Amino acid sequence: PVLALCSGMGQTAVVGTSMVAMVLPSLMSLYTHHTLGNVRWRVGKMLLVGSATGAFMGVNLANTAGDSGMKYIFAAGMFFLGSKTVRASLS
Repeated sequence: PVLALCSGMGQTAVVGTSMVAMVLPSLMSLYTHHTLGNVRWRVGKMLLVGSATGAFMGVNLANTAGDSGMKYIFAAGMFFLGSKTVRASLS
């Protein structure tokens, strides 16, 4: 949200930029966990397939929805997560 508010970039560009920014830290984390023996490659391959499919679908959704649609989708997701957190804290 801060990048969208402060940069003047559209929501679609903000999401893409955020995804690119996560690549190097993710690879470094993978390397570290691999050297420690904490990576289950069989499970990782399944997660990779699911993540790639989700990324492909997400990009298509973002391009179809456009910047204004993405703002509503993001707001709905934040509302859902916030309400879930409040419900959990009340139980």
